[in-house]
Amino acid sequence: MNSMNQDFKTTELQVLIESQTYTNSMFGITNKGEAVFINNRIAERMNLEEGMTITAHCIPNFEDKRQLIPWRAIRIDPPAGDKPEDIEALLDEVFRKTTGKRQVVDKLVHDLIMECQDFWTTRELADHLGLDTAVVGSSCLRLFNQKKIVMGTIHASPDQVRSSLNLWAQNLSCFKLRQ
Repeated sequence: MNSMNQDFKTTELQVLIESQTYTNSMFGITNKGEAVFINNRIAERMNLEEGMTITAHCIPNFEDKRQLIPWRAIRIDPPAGDKPEDIEALLDEVFRKTTGKRQVVDKLVHDLIMECQDFWTTRELADHLGLDTAVVGSSCLRLFNQKKIVMGTIHASPDQVRSSLNLWAQNLSCFKLRQ
């Protein structure tokens, strides 16, 4: 039975869990802003909670759902042990237990974007704040959806459905050529 799973190709993605449905399924987001579906069986077995960052082994979602939710998780790596080995893992554990994590991160990201008359990539924001790109990307999307910041998308080719890169700024005038 295991030999069948050895040839099954998955894509390993770092996913920030954003929400839980009434049926206990979950939705997350990658650092590239792509949505991931996690069914309730996996979510319950792995004791997943909103705000957790996980390593998910994913396959493309069903064709009729792929436009909105490109990925679905078929396996989740177990969380690290109780003793985090580095400061980022320790901060992640503290944030997971803090109900206001989103608000704290959103304020940090918003304040940084408002300080600058230029645009930022998600990675630039994450590096500047010392946070994970998936966490910062999710925060930027929330701020954009709340109409607090603007987003620019870059596509590497004309047939690409999802953007290759997202840019964030306080307003449209920030999207000028850098000199």
